[in-house]
Order: sequence, then structure tokens, then C-alpha cells
Amino acid sequence: PDELAKGKIRITKTDAETGSGLSGAEFEIRAKEDIVTPDGTVKVKAGTVVDTIVTDTTGIARSKELYLGKYVVKETKQPIGFIRPNQTWDVELKYADQKTELVKENLTIKNQPTEIIIDKKETGTDKPLEGVKFVIWNKDKEDPIDPGMQHKEIYTTDKNGKIRLLYLEPGNYAVAEVESIPGYAWDDK
Repeated sequence: PDELAKGKIRITKTDAETGSGLSGAEFEIRAKEDIVTPDGTVKVKAGTVVDTIVTDTTGIARSKELYLGKYVVKETKQPIGFIRPNQTWDVELKYADQKTELVKENLTIKNQPTEIIIDKKETGTDKPLEGVKFVIWNKDKEDPIDPGMQHKEIYTTDKNGKIRLLYLEPGNYAVAEVESIPGYAWDDK
């Protein structure tokens, strides 16, 4: 008897800032509609999860062999320091020809890093203030016995009065101005 043609979905997960591959992203693949073979047999009901895959150290994830048909891919877990896209991707595994036993569909998905921008300006004029220093820390990582012992990073505003922080892990962050520039009082909140 003839063998049924099947397919695989290959996902490449990249950092939208650098283009490098991201490991640890998890994807769920569901049947978008009933997956039916040419003889009319329903192999998978619409909405059924057919595979869950995770990207490797190079940012690649491959599904198992799937019956030809339409599928929906959704990211269910993003790497730490990145934002999970709030969307799904449709993929169709289509019959190619008599000689192709395994069709392949490639999907490239980019993740934006988490980002916080501090914008320091002169009150009333909106003139950017360069050289103002801020301390920033993840409050969720504070030592409950001695919160002051936590490692805190100091950042300085650039010529546009900005500090841009990327790849922050989830948590509640605190920001405090620790040093102003000559001629300006600093905000101790």
C-alpha cells in the first residue's frame, strides 16, 4: 500500500534586536481544522494539540511528523528577558508530489526583548539631562532579612536624557535617582 505523505514544522526563534537564536521558547501546535487523509479518515480533530516543542540552544524547534493539513502555532512560553508575542501563526502542510514523503514548512518568529526606558528632563522645558545617575533593582529578588544587601546596578542617562534597559527578567523593579548633575536637585523618591 501507498504510504501517507506527512510533514514537519520547523520554527526558528530569534532575538528581534540581535537576530541571534533563542533557546527555551515553547510552542504548541494545534490542528486548525479536522485533519483528514485522502481516504476520508479523520486523523486529528480540530483544536487538538498535536505537538509541543521547545527551541534548542540554536533557537530551532522541530515538530514530530504530522499528517498533512492546516495547523496553528502558538508560543506558550518565552525565554526570560523577552516578550511573548500575542498572536498565532497558521501553517499548512501541503502535498508536494509523489516522491516527497515528508514536506517541511519553516516559520521564523522574532521576540522583542523586555524594555524599560527612563527619560530624564528638566521640569518645564523638557530639556534632556545627561549624566543623571539612577539605581535600578528587582524588588522580587531582595533579601527579606536585609533588603539593602541586594546587588543594585547604577545607570547614567545619555545625551538624550535616557537610559534604555533590555532583557529584564520578570519582576517588580524599583528605580531611584542617586546623583544629579550640577545645578539640579535630585529626586529622592
